[in-house]
Amino acid sequence: MNRITMPNVSHITRTGLAENLALSFAFPIGLVFAVIWGLIFHSLQSNSITLSGWPSIGLGVLIDAGVIVFIGFILGYLRGQKALQPHEQLKLSKPKFIFDCLALTSAYTIIAVALTAVILTGINVAFKDVRMTDFSAALVVGIFATFTTYSIISTSVRLQSKDIVHALTLFITGGVFISMATAKNPLWWQINFSSLGTSGTISAYSFNITLVLSGLLLLCLTDYLLSDLQQVVKGNTATITKRTNTIKLLFVGISASLAGVGLFPWDIHPLLHTSSAYLLVVVFSILIIGLHKLVPNLSKSFFANSYGILVILVACFIMWQPFRYFNQTAFELIAFCLIFIWLVLFLRTITNLKNSLVA
Repeated sequence: MNRITMPNVSHITRTGLAENLALSFAFPIGLVFAVIWGLIFHSLQSNSITLSGWPSIGLGVLIDAGVIVFIGFILGYLRGQKALQPHEQLKLSKPKFIFDCLALTSAYTIIAVALTAVILTGINVAFKDVRMTDFSAALVVGIFATFTTYSIISTSVRLQSKDIVHALTLFITGGVFISMATAKNPLWWQINFSSLGTSGTISAYSFNITLVLSGLLLLCLTDYLLSDLQQVVKGNTATITKRTNTIKLLFVGISASLAGVGLFPWDIHPLLHTSSAYLLVVVFSILIIGLHKLVPNLSKSFFANSYGILVILVACFIMWQPFRYFNQTAFELIAFCLIFIWLVLFLRTITNLKNSLVA
């Protein structure tokens, strides 16, 4: 299978390249969108543009955010990969490279649109019933477009594993909390955590899509993790390859299990849903237990925290099943939080260790 190895096409660091590209595109793109929306507002013969509704500043900003982030992330990501140093290059098959690019783009686009909607909601409350002329409204939309362009290009060009960790954290916590807040049944917690993904409502789709995309995002992160691990794991070439591939296999299992929980709703495919959830816990436990052999040079404090998390997880399971001290929802929430906290801790630890070794 053909493999992609991005050449080092520039002596400029990715940080400098990201800043230059962001500044080069931000103002022209902002101006273009300001002109487009100015023409739209003017053609509608509306000289009193509100923050919401149609035509409105808010709708213009939301559309701009989705379009700019989707296109800007793809272009910035491709350009950033070309500027990687030889030891940073990801050796991926073409289909896997495209998959990673699209998965990351989708996640960042959803995050950007959601954050923009939250910001607009706050502005709408703070400036209730405010109205602007078509010129002023177009100018505001252009300013938002400028900021969005700068942010997404500077982020995508210099994308690192820690950035994907932050995106994964924001994406999964935001998506789950939105599902909790908008659940059709406010007493969902009396049933179980998985009930958030049932009933076919918008909140249920939000919950399931969040888990599926989080699994895909974690799968993308596995490629970056493998690259970092090859610089962290000690031993000869055969040992390093064997250990890193083992960790990659376990992370693929966690990613697939997480996606499976969302892909198979509890009310439609209860067996597949439950199997995915249990597999997630089992693979997670195997990873923690075997990590001391796979990456023995991690800090003692990290291993202590890892074993502590595993002990808490087992204790909570015992308190749920034999003793019924916890209900199913409590155990699922605790297990979900513990696993996610450990994943973030592990990924950040590997990244920091790699950076210290490279420095």
